[in-house]
Amino acid sequence: METFTVIVKNSYADKNRNIKVQCEDMWLAHKAATLQTHQLKEEIISIKDSRNQEVYNLTKGFIFEEYK
Repeated sequence: METFTVIVKNSYADKNRNIKVQCEDMWLAHKAATLQTHQLKEEIISIKDSRNQEVYNLTKGFIFEEYK
């Protein structure tokens, strides 16, 4: 299990919040974070792994080259 940091942006208020999830991979981390967000007003903008490498962002999607 690895700890992922998920950055969630509120669409109505100019605020971001962090969610920490423990999952086996970045896809499960995205799924777990989605379950903890309000899907009508929040959006996942970035996911970083325990080595602080970005493995997902809103514009690029899942980043495979940096995830090893």
